[in-house]
Amino acid sequence: MAVSTAVGAAKVYLGARALALGALLTKHLGLPMRSTCRVLLHLGGLRLTLGELAQALHRVADRTKGSLPELLAGLCSQSAVYADETSWWVRNPGYWLWVFTTLDRTSYRVEKSRGKDVVFDTLGARFPAR
Repeated sequence: MAVSTAVGAAKVYLGARALALGALLTKHLGLPMRSTCRVLLHLGGLRLTLGELAQALHRVADRTKGSLPELLAGLCSQSAVYADETSWWVRNPGYWLWVFTTLDRTSYRVEKSRGKDVVFDTLGARFPAR
């Protein structure tokens, strides 16, 4: 892994593997950003500040995001959507991570509710809309 010597907006460049590992550690496994920076330093000698890692992950998010209405329309057009929820921390317990998935689409939501209103809000009260 190498850090670019460019200046200005292009000053920090992370390779695809470093970005993928950073995203995996912070977003999928829930490792704090500071700990993720330490892991990247330990494993690959990549010295990053919290801000540099955050900016790099924001760029990844910008490149990979799609239209939420388009995603939800795709979910709602399926004959079956699998949904589940699990407890989730947002500074404190009391939140729920919801997943709605089909064979080719997945949507996540973090909500304070574990109730059916989250399902209705995501898929519509009249799901499936046929």
